[in-house]
Amino acid sequence: MTQKGFTLIELLVVVAIIGVLAAVGVVAFNGFIGNAKVNVVKSNLDLAIKHVSTQLMRCEFGTKIQSSSGGEAYERNCDNVSSNTTDRFIQNFGYTMQVLEEDTQQYPNPFKSGDRGFAISSGVPPTSQIGRVHCGVDQSINSNLINCHARWGEGENDYDTKSISNPYL
Repeated sequence: MTQKGFTLIELLVVVAIIGVLAAVGVVAFNGFIGNAKVNVVKSNLDLAIKHVSTQLMRCEFGTKIQSSSGGEAYERNCDNVSSNTTDRFIQNFGYTMQVLEEDTQQYPNPFKSGDRGFAISSGVPPTSQIGRVHCGVDQSINSNLINCHARWGEGENDYDTKSISNPYL
């Protein structure tokens, strides 16, 4: 008698092989997604440093800087609040950082949908705010330095830090 078709054992072996391959694929895919989110946060840190540095230098050369109000970006005159270069540095930093902080559509948090990716704050984002980049001036330490911190993990040291010096000095 000739056999036409597969036996039940052969079909079960094929299904088991497909199941193992699918399980391995899902684990690898989740690892790729996690690494991509970390890379986005690190890229956002670089973006914040470049954006703020560029805008502060534009102000140094007497042109307008980008700012934002209510989610609407616009250009504003550089404010010379006084002859004090530190006050000018802090104020113009705040104006230009608003562009990144308020645009949650273009700069979302890669780890938490609906959350912003940037905030004006001098501290390292807590682990509850994973995915955020905080930039700010800690006046108790050095008021002529902007520190930007990017939280990319839930561990105590899972963040990167970069700084911008006051270009008006």
